[in-house]
Amino acid sequence: MKKAIFFIIIFHFFLGKCYNQSNEFIGAVLIGRTEAISYHLVFDILENNKVKGYTITDMNGTNEIKVNIEGNYYPKSKTLKFIEKSIIYDKSNANKDELCLLEVNGKFVKKFGKEIFEGTFKSKFDSTKVFCDNGKVFLTSPKVIYEVAKKASKHIDPLQTKDSLSNIINSKLQDMKTVDKIEEMKAGKILNINWQSDTIVFEIWDDKIEDGDRISVSVNDKIWNSDLLVTNKSKIISIPAEKQNNIKVTALTEGSHPPNTVKIYLVDKNKKHLILTNLKKGEVSQINIKK
Repeated sequence: MKKAIFFIIIFHFFLGKCYNQSNEFIGAVLIGRTEAISYHLVFDILENNKVKGYTITDMNGTNEIKVNIEGNYYPKSKTLKFIEKSIIYDKSNANKDELCLLEVNGKFVKKFGKEIFEGTFKSKFDSTKVFCDNGKVFLTSPKVIYEVAKKASKHIDPLQTKDSLSNIINSKLQDMKTVDKIEEMKAGKILNINWQSDTIVFEIWDDKIEDGDRISVSVNDKIWNSDLLVTNKSKIISIPAEKQNNIKVTALTEGSHPPNTVKIYLVDKNKKHLILTNLKKGEVSQINIKK
């Protein structure tokens, strides 16, 4: 239970906004006053503001479950409602009769100087449809998590604990101390960066589930890698800096957990940039580096 309490405290600070197509949210569901479970939400907003996507409960944990969702988004009231419809996979040891599907009702509100998704849920057993639990939901975009972690890292000392979740969060906080700029890249967006170094060094990796995301990378329209499998182990690219350097990242696949999400870490002397991509298959993000 200690792990759950720490998790929800962290995510009360990591609150933000993201409500466009190809949305990704990370946070927690809170049951009662003490029990919290990690919750990952990915969805598209379709015609007539219909919502389709999936959720992952206890992501990367022993009880990880992925479920299809359907619902509606109401732009005027900034309200999002969705229902978990069917289980895609279940890594837990629970019997099917014990699995609960959530019905979530929430909206985007202003808190802590940020807009967050805050709501409630009720749930029913998947097999019998009998009520099994209710609680609250707190979610935010990955970009906000990194931005707040960057600020928090300057004030939070490493926690002296062997708790695995605490260690992961501490690692993220320490990494953020070196990041000067955080950008979120979606399809069609062009990021312009002024450069000082004679060499461009950047790392590419996936710090979430290794789900088979593949990308191609080109520099000044020359293919650097035509089919790069993105894993938790970073790939380092080092190229001479020209006056104009156009770097394009194209999503070749979306893996088993769409969309294609990649982290790019650029190093320029004392300046470091963290770029978060969120792409569908065939979509492209472009970084223009001018020396």
